[in-house]
Amino acid sequence: LVELKNGETYNGHLVNCDTWMNIHLREVICTSK
Repeated sequence: LVELKNGETYNGHLVNCDTWMNIHLREVICTSK
């Protein structure tokens, strides 16, 4: 589960994450507040 500063949340499978915290997700579901 990833929550952005604007309140949106994304739920999915983490594929990759690099040293700058850039993440790649697959099968993502977006749930906004």
